[in-house]
Amino acid sequence: MWLGNSLKGWYIDRGQVIGMRQAIMTSPGEIEIKRLTRNGGTIQAAFKTARAQEISLFAPGEIKTIAVKKGQVATWNLNNPRGRRLSLPAGQEVLLELHFGGR
Repeated sequence: MWLGNSLKGWYIDRGQVIGMRQAIMTSPGEIEIKRLTRNGGTIQAAFKTARAQEISLFAPGEIKTIAVKKGQVATWNLNNPRGRRLSLPAGQEVLLELHFGGR
């Protein structure tokens, strides 16, 4: 999964990341990645941000489904089948689960 903008981001191939902060250059604040787990074509990601903001999220393959398991998140498609735009609320932990195909 790749999170960020065209200038900065990070990628996880498999496994789990816990408790990481990512400052995205064009965003007004940091995003705390509470947990990020990838198991095959499924990614679960828990985020928290102090300020409401929009981010772009990209998977290694075409995103088939994305479900909000916790919190209030608006999602919409990008012009890329591997990506989604997310609107994260301030001060609220959100949990997403996405399924992707390919890779």
